[in-house]
Amino acid sequence: MASNGLDIVNAAAAYDQGYTGRGITMGVCDQPINFSHTDFSGKKGTSMLVTAQFTYGGYMDTNLEPPGVYDWSVLNHGTHVAGIAAASRDGAGMHGVAFDADVAGTTFGQYFGANGSAWEDEGYNPFAPYYSKEDVKVINNSWGRYEHLDAFGSLAEFRDYCNASGDINNYMCSIKNIVPMDKLLIFAAGNSGCIDPQLFGAAVLLDKSVSRNLISVASLDDATMLSRKGGSISGAQLMNYRCCLATYGEDNTIAAPGRNILSSNANFAADGQRDIVMSGTSMATPFVAGGAALVQQAFPYLGGKQIGDVLLSTANPNVSVANGYVVLLQENIYPFEDYNYAINILYTDPTVISKTPEQQKADIEAYIATQDPESDEAKYLSILLDYGYPVNAYYQVPMQALVGQGVLDVGKAVGGPGALNARRLTSNDISNTYTVSGVSPNQALYRVDTKGYDSVWSNDIKEVRVGLLAEDSTEADLRERYKFYKTNWLDNSVQGSREVMESYIAEFNEGAENSGLLGLHVGLLKEGKGRLSLTGANTYQGASVAAGGTLSIDGSVAGDAYSVEKGIIAGRGTINGTLYNRNMAVAGDATGTGNLRMGSLVSSGVLESNMTKNGNTKFVVTGNANIEGSTVKLLNALPGESGDIVTSASITGNLKNTSEPAAVSGMLGSTGITSGNTVTVTAVASNNLSTTDETINETFDAMTTIDTALVGAPRREEMRPLFNLNAAAAKDALASISSSAAAQSLSTVQRSQLTEHLISSRLAEALAQKSVNVKIPTASLTGDGAMDGIDVPMKLYLPADNDFWFKTAKSWGDLKGGAYYNSTAFALGWDKEYGKRWRLGTFVAHDSTSFADTGAHNDIKDTRFGIYGGYRSGPHTGYIYLDYGWLKNDLERSIPYLGLTPKADYNSRILELGGEYKYDLNAKQQTPWHFSPYVNMQLSRLWQDGYTEHGAGIFGQRVSNATNTYFAGSIGIECKRYLPKGSYGLRLGIKHAFAGADPRLTFGYVGDNASSYEMKNEQDKTHFVMSIGGEAEFAPGWWLAGDAMLQKGSHDKDVMCALTLRRVW
Repeated sequence: MASNGLDIVNAAAAYDQGYTGRGITMGVCDQPINFSHTDFSGKKGTSMLVTAQFTYGGYMDTNLEPPGVYDWSVLNHGTHVAGIAAASRDGAGMHGVAFDADVAGTTFGQYFGANGSAWEDEGYNPFAPYYSKEDVKVINNSWGRYEHLDAFGSLAEFRDYCNASGDINNYMCSIKNIVPMDKLLIFAAGNSGCIDPQLFGAAVLLDKSVSRNLISVASLDDATMLSRKGGSISGAQLMNYRCCLATYGEDNTIAAPGRNILSSNANFAADGQRDIVMSGTSMATPFVAGGAALVQQAFPYLGGKQIGDVLLSTANPNVSVANGYVVLLQENIYPFEDYNYAINILYTDPTVISKTPEQQKADIEAYIATQDPESDEAKYLSILLDYGYPVNAYYQVPMQALVGQGVLDVGKAVGGPGALNARRLTSNDISNTYTVSGVSPNQALYRVDTKGYDSVWSNDIKEVRVGLLAEDSTEADLRERYKFYKTNWLDNSVQGSREVMESYIAEFNEGAENSGLLGLHVGLLKEGKGRLSLTGANTYQGASVAAGGTLSIDGSVAGDAYSVEKGIIAGRGTINGTLYNRNMAVAGDATGTGNLRMGSLVSSGVLESNMTKNGNTKFVVTGNANIEGSTVKLLNALPGESGDIVTSASITGNLKNTSEPAAVSGMLGSTGITSGNTVTVTAVASNNLSTTDETINETFDAMTTIDTALVGAPRREEMRPLFNLNAAAAKDALASISSSAAAQSLSTVQRSQLTEHLISSRLAEALAQKSVNVKIPTASLTGDGAMDGIDVPMKLYLPADNDFWFKTAKSWGDLKGGAYYNSTAFALGWDKEYGKRWRLGTFVAHDSTSFADTGAHNDIKDTRFGIYGGYRSGPHTGYIYLDYGWLKNDLERSIPYLGLTPKADYNSRILELGGEYKYDLNAKQQTPWHFSPYVNMQLSRLWQDGYTEHGAGIFGQRVSNATNTYFAGSIGIECKRYLPKGSYGLRLGIKHAFAGADPRLTFGYVGDNASSYEMKNEQDKTHFVMSIGGEAEFAPGWWLAGDAMLQKGSHDKDVMCALTLRRVW
């Protein structure tokens, strides 16, 4: 089950939008936290950043346990608090508000005693571990002190007391030092039953610099005693009876459930109870911290201060007290040595302006009667009444005195701010650059930098202005607040603390008057990249300014709007004032739909419209439109399309692009014309590619030809994405549309030396000389007929009767233009000696080649059948081969930015003739090394079938059938060393292609049957060739050979490695 109170804070609405705290780490500064509890399992980013010490003694006891050794039955507060904020939703027990968030824990003290005491060394800073944690923007602080301003005689006395306390000063320094890091500190208001927050919840009274990064949290009554209907929250008592309220801190206070809250039990292992119930503002505070984590997830560009802005401005102010009064049990320590007990009764019914002590007592008794007689609440209140403790009655109590800005509404908070609050701004935010209702007074600008994120602010955003606490204040909430102060302090101080209120009001008003913000309207200034969409009915009166990224007005704004610097105003909503377009304005929302309406238009920048299936988007101006110096553009259009971009009651000024098109995209431009009260924009084809690449420019022309030919045809829509790509993307797309691996694949197949290499290396092995012993006969005088002789070692050519061989090869290479390939081949052959000089054979080979470039891939299956012959006579050796092959091509391309994948399967056939002549300079010498100059040639004819690609629509290529004749020759020298049972050698040479190295293919496009173009391939014609190889007999009749070859041109290279196994008998 959920932790009590999640329904009151509208958490489910945030969860429904996908916000759970995932990816967020929040800070919790409290007692040590027992993260071994199953409520925190799986939270890998969760840990304690400091390690406190515990003692079974009391305050300042030095008999400390080792660091990290705690009695969890005593130190159960921090774990309970962390659970409310972030306990996992695992289907067992409760879960926290931000149940997917992590927790980074610190402790407010260094030492904790068994009696609940806590203390620290001088200078201890509980927030220091967060300095390096940029991702931790929110820190929960369910702790504080007992001092309250309302218990002092004056504001000065309160400050003097705090300044004299080293402990208070130490913590105030910690708070002040972390505020510049833009962390949000969320403090518990306290549990003394006072009408104002405890010291740190009211830290703004000591240092105003912390006011914008600190929130105080009051506690509501038991959630079962509250009702949330139709957006309003009511309860008989509404507030927890021991809760401190919001007086003096109304602008920085928010309320949340805090009574009888179920959460994680730190001592679960010992007592077997997973969750326990606790009460207090300590429990209310983590509801707000958890909500802040969800806001951080929704708007990761916001800092701590602005997360606080969102929480405060979206808090639900629609609260009511059914009884008409709230009863609090006050137990204030200062300024006495003992507890200063009293009962506070606050009448929220505006018709009640006074009651007698007897009536007050009767109301308190009536409230006690509604409580469980055995409850602490009923007992304590009854005792105080019976013993005559003071009853302090307050009248004309507004809801803001109880709950501040309202009750936490998480579901609304993840929709962005509900107000732009000038009271949370400074004089640095004042500007007179922009207008309010057409004039240029000062206004306060709320700045937000979206830092590249796109987000939506869906709430209706109002403005909160700086005003005075006075009976005639311009601000309704301050008039209401002043009435409460005047009734209960200035006119009838219930505790003799009129001086406190007088000094507080005087200082509040002095600050307002000196801020420069008094009475100013508030506007919005968007900075940074990213799109911020305003979808609500926004009533703030200041300007809406886009200085960076896009500010999309998809709901409405009450005032003027500006695009300046690098900012863009866009949207499908309404600008009730004037749009001042100094950079760019776009009619339409993020999806490119809707008209942008406005009171009037003053534009010297770019006005953009988006073409949709229902026509183009428009700027609809109810008043005058001044377009002097503007440029109009039509996006998502095709050449020739047009539409009205501005309609107005009257139009003045001249456009820049009436005749010369303004670039819209890489392939599209726009012109505009004014006629009466309408500006019309027309799209035209325009080469804005800024390239001298002939192929790309030719393809641009081809695409415009196709577009023209398809006018009126449904398939023309396929051209729209292409014409609207930016220049860089359009160049890439056009290059891919016109390119293909077909021509380069054809060239790669024909210039391959695989067959030549197979035959050459095979015959080099077969025709090689071998070391043998030759017996030379000698004369015999015995006459017995016996043959005597001597053995002479010699190198001779010894043919085998039968010779089967198997060869496998692996090759790869880089080609001109960034293409590359790799292939795997095998061949099986047989040859036999014919006569003394010839060796003839046949072979079959299969090669699988994978060819690829930046935008295409071709899998080629090449199967060959051939015959060959080798010749040897003295120093003369040579070979000749002839083969015929069948090639199957599986071509696939990609066209970037259009998401298209053209494919085609087609066949080819090849006839290849090759040969070589080699002269052994050392043939007549019995020397290990032989040097042989050689010359060879390679001639092939390839027939390629035509094909039409599929999968690319009108951009598919229609490639005609083609033939290509390739002729190349090589010259070089071979160095070879013969061994007793094998050989090895090296070849160096030059190869030059005389014809066919750059085949041309004729092609057209599916979308245009009339035009044709030429697909070219240009590879290096001259290559340096080097190969090494060797063979050895590893068993009788069994030979193993290996060789490798490198073919290197100016822009390409090929590498081949081969292995041969042959059986000789």
